[in-house]
Amino acid sequence: MAAPSFSSKTFGASFFTLFILSLAAEPTCEAQLLEVSSLLQTKVPKNVSDLLYEAAGRSSVGFSQEIHQEERGQPGPQGSAAAADAVAVLLLLLQVAAVSPLAYYDSFSALLVILLYLSSVTSVKFFVKDTINHGFPYPACITGFHMIAVCITIFAWGERPQWKEAMAVLPISLLNSASLLTNNAALVFGGLAFVSMIDAMGPFVTFLLEVAKGTRPCFHLMTIFSVTIASVGSVLCVRGEASTVNGISAMAITLAGISAVLRSMRAVWQHDLLTDKSITVSPLQLVFWNGFWGVWMTMISMMFSNEHFEGIQRLSTMSTSAKLFLFFSIPAAVVLNITQWYAVKKHGALMQNIIGNLNLVTVIAISKAILFEEVTSTQYIGTILLVCGTILNKAMDVSRHSLEK
Repeated sequence: MAAPSFSSKTFGASFFTLFILSLAAEPTCEAQLLEVSSLLQTKVPKNVSDLLYEAAGRSSVGFSQEIHQEERGQPGPQGSAAAADAVAVLLLLLQVAAVSPLAYYDSFSALLVILLYLSSVTSVKFFVKDTINHGFPYPACITGFHMIAVCITIFAWGERPQWKEAMAVLPISLLNSASLLTNNAALVFGGLAFVSMIDAMGPFVTFLLEVAKGTRPCFHLMTIFSVTIASVGSVLCVRGEASTVNGISAMAITLAGISAVLRSMRAVWQHDLLTDKSITVSPLQLVFWNGFWGVWMTMISMMFSNEHFEGIQRLSTMSTSAKLFLFFSIPAAVVLNITQWYAVKKHGALMQNIIGNLNLVTVIAISKAILFEEVTSTQYIGTILLVCGTILNKAMDVSRHSLEK
């Protein structure tokens, strides 16, 4: 079974190269897990806020220790906590407002899937972070457990995947793996904030790819405007309070840009595969094979990395807290992988990419409520732009589909 839109000989020949690249990365819908791995292998500070920042892949920047001390040293801690909670609730309400048109244009179940997707993205990050913090620093092993759980869950659900579907999903897994590898390589040559800002431009990259494929009009001004403000809003959420961007280099720009392109290619390919009328299988079966390839590539990654299979050997000696957080991370990861595929099928690669960036708002809200971080005016502006861009892009998609019919 060939992938519907990219099944050219040129792309097919390139996948052997992508497979070699993927040996250094573990492919999964949870791109954040490998980014945690890169954090542990660098000299970036490993406090809670930095792990939150890194695990997000793109975050609110500005997790400064000085602000922590200032916030905690201010009089009236109960009032400060109440104000922080109020700000966090406001940000989360804005996030819900951004996806609420899904219930109007599609259905309540479509809105529920997106809310589950956003919740699981955040849950996986925190559970994985806590598992690592409690003495189990083996993200590849954690990813392997997640992928195995995905396969077992889908099989237990009653799905019986066929081997002919596996090869159609392999290119998607390889693209995801290659995007993770190049993203981690970019972190070696550039600053974390700068790489994250380029990554936040994913919606615009996806838009350009769809234009290049001919599936989206090039000069539709309202679509260009909605994608632009969503992308700019995402960048502002990441940039946070930083007045300058550090760690800029030509190599970082190149690698981060390649990572963004590969990740967008994966989303576009996913959507083409899921909407191909010649493919009658359930999306759950495609998710199964994505997990299947994820298990094997994670094992290869463990063999060729410093982690090896030490995580498996340490399972019997890991702390109770680490076991508990690992246990909680597994259902969250299963929900994440399943809802991500359904979100792509229902809303398209571009809309799913924009919705995924809404997780930045969650990160900012949590950093305010739990870590007492200051939410800057830049982040407020970024949140508003991202929310407006999400709503407007959904309206443009609905208008475009109605005209096509």
